[in-house]
Amino acid sequence: GVRAQRKFESENARARGDRDRDRDREREGTAAMGDKALVNKSESDKLTLASLRRNDNTIEEIIDTAKHVSLYEFQLGLNEWKRRDVEGSLFVVKRSALPR
Repeated sequence: GVRAQRKFESENARARGDRDRDRDREREGTAAMGDKALVNKSESDKLTLASLRRNDNTIEEIIDTAKHVSLYEFQLGLNEWKRRDVEGSLFVVKRSALPR
């Protein structure tokens, strides 16, 4: 009835407010971690770059990232893809040495 409709509208308004708040934080360069803390995105990016440079000091910048990827190999003889036992974060980087 009317009460259920009002509750539904109230919940939708709250969800829209949360999405708007998250979008605004993203624009400001912050990421929400629950309701307890905010992490500055540029600081997080600097830490990630420093961590990658510990393994490869020729990395100049991070161009793009993917939070989670899986590696597949195409099997020519079988004409199919086989999932490999490799997965995790992916960083596309610019390097000062070859391969660039």
